Amino acid sequence: MGLLDFLLNKSKAKALETTEVKKNVAQETSKASTRKLELPEFVELEFALPFYEMYFPDTYNDNKLPKNPFELRKLAEELHIRLDTDFLFKTYEQTEYGKGDIFVFYSQQSKDTFIYFDLLKDEHDQMNMIVLGVRVPIADREKIREKLWELYFKSTTRSDFQEDYFNQSLWRVVTDKIPYNKRKVHHFES
Repeated sequence: MGLLDFLLNKSKAKALETTEVKKNVAQETSKASTRKLELPEFVELEFALPFYEMYFPDTYNDNKLPKNPFELRKLAEELHIRLDTDFLFKTYEQTEYGKGDIFVFYSQQSKDTFIYFDLLKDEHDQMNMIVLGVRVPIADREKIREKLWELYFKSTTRSDFQEDYFNQSLWRVVTDKIPYNKRKVHHFES
């Protein structure tokens, strides 16, 4: 057997090995593509907005306590949540800069559904931004998204609108699964 035969046989063996590897990869890819990605039962929708714009136009009319944050009330009604908007307003007004707690209002139908308010008043934030989040069953996603968009698009300043299917970061904060969270979470059942 000469050098040429040796190299030819080695080349054939390498090609055969490469073909086997490609075949195995193709089989694994085929198996993976037939598996369905299953969505969890709940989705979290959240964004940041200026606190006072949830109450607009009432806060700009006469500087009295707002009586009807309309979009917020519609959202709470849709979720079967008893939401005390006057309490939220007074609490935010009394919060010192650099502080602020998290407030969670649960649905009457399920503790897995809630509205989440992160009322942290950042010392450098001139817009009084807060985080508003909602956790709902996937089946309710579309109608709740529309209610949130009413608040979202009316806000002059806002963060990106986030839909979280897998991280469930609000749920982890609410159920105290975030290590070293030093902020107080207040729970309100409807």
